Amino acid sequence: MDCVHPDLSALLFGEGRTKVDLAILAHPTAAIFVEAKHKSEISTRTTHGIHRDQLIRNIDVGTHYARQHGYKSFSLILVADPQLKKSKAKLDHYKNPQNILNALPHREDLKTTAESLAKELGYLTWDQLLAH
Repeated sequence: MDCVHPDLSALLFGEGRTKVDLAILAHPTAAIFVEAKHKSEISTRTTHGIHRDQLIRNIDVGTHYARQHGYKSFSLILVADPQLKKSKAKLDHYKNPQNILNALPHREDLKTTAESLAKELGYLTWDQLLAH
């Protein structure tokens, strides 16, 4: 299994390049992106997408990357302090597949996979991560 820090091109929004905090690439099984937040909430907008938050951008870029590189699945894990309630709430929001589809209307390919994708969104606190 490779652990890398890929520099991924953003899609359609001219945002420049996407840098994930950690990508675990276990080809061909899974591409796992980890978004780590310690003292600050996720970004609620991106430079060129006022309705694109940091999590949906990672979902968009990550699912595209996984599909383009032949991975069977994509997962996103948010690691955050428990007091970052807005970040956790936004992740929970995307656990509803319809919310993913609404946020990514340009991604026709997700219509058939949004339900399984929503189940691949995970959350850990720093204490939970460090306890293992």
